[in-house]
Amino acid sequence: MGFGQIVSPDSVAVSHIDSLGLWQEKTMARDGRLYSLVYFSDSSLTVQQGDETYFYSNGNIRCTSKYENGTIQGEVLSFYHDGRKKRIDVYETGKYQSGTCYGTSGGIIPHTDFKKDVAYPGGVQALYSIIIVNAQQLSLPNSETVTGLVSVRLSIDKNGKIVEKQIVKSLHPLYDAEILRICEHIGKFEPAERDGETVPGFYLLTVKY
Repeated sequence: MGFGQIVSPDSVAVSHIDSLGLWQEKTMARDGRLYSLVYFSDSSLTVQQGDETYFYSNGNIRCTSKYENGTIQGEVLSFYHDGRKKRIDVYETGKYQSGTCYGTSGGIIPHTDFKKDVAYPGGVQALYSIIIVNAQQLSLPNSETVTGLVSVRLSIDKNGKIVEKQIVKSLHPLYDAEILRICEHIGKFEPAERDGETVPGFYLLTVKY
């Protein structure tokens, strides 16, 4: 079982459930070179569980980390293009604990942040301000009343552009369609980063009606 989605003009992401019951999302270049391999516990691909690994174009591992229930946990390892150790970081329930960065000669250099998730310029408040400005009044048939949450998973490419929208928590077809329409007006996000390099990521947007 699986599906594919466009991540950028030169890459594609393919997802399927593996033998351990985890959802695997594999991002590849058009020529088949593996770019990243990420695991999730849910079919909506919103809760990371297990390994997250990024690769260089030569196939060597660029960085690898582990997640538990959507939170980075334990040791993070990064390497240079030729396989030499670049950094070691330790996280506990998502919080950075300690870390060491190494230069190309093997000596210790000043430490920098390893992980940055997708974010919206100006923060959550700015994002929801855009949503409010672009929202339309919805009229449900037969005076129907519906309240609740709509959640959409936004796939964000390395340039911060939304390249895929997937409803992961539906409320009503009209509300689902409305939030997808609003996403067309959101603009660009700040892309995710791993070890100082931008990478594809996702943002879970939830709106209450």
